[in-house]
Amino acid sequence: ITAINQVLGNKEEIIENCMLLCDCITDVDDIVIEKVIQEMNIVSDLIRNLIKQQSTTRMKPEVYQAEQEKLDERYRSLKSRYDALVLKKDTAEGKKKFIRQYAEMLQQHDVITEFSDELWLKSIENVTVCTDGTMIFRFKDGTEIWG
Repeated sequence: ITAINQVLGNKEEIIENCMLLCDCITDVDDIVIEKVIQEMNIVSDLIRNLIKQQSTTRMKPEVYQAEQEKLDERYRSLKSRYDALVLKKDTAEGKKKFIRQYAEMLQQHDVITEFSDELWLKSIENVTVCTDGTMIFRFKDGTEIWG
């Protein structure tokens, strides 16, 4: 309780830092993801056209195979890029959500007089108990308080 109250004493500064941190977290623009999807659709169309062409004109097998492998590799590369962009976007959104919730939780409290599971879980990253009995409270915003 004492450690959390010490943090709450600086809550305005911590909340401001949380909002600044949210602004610094780079997000993936939906337009970038949409462009990759459009490219994937184009390559899919090229693959379908290649298959259709092979069924009607009977390309040489080695020519067809080489073209198909080239298109397949291009599609896999785009799919990999798409997956990475979506993961980056989801990760950034998750971090921002967590930081905002932490800031909102701080905003709702002034002084704590009794233990709160919710406050503990949202505030404390970990507690280290030293051999001399001293405890180090590490908060999710990086603040450390020795007690």
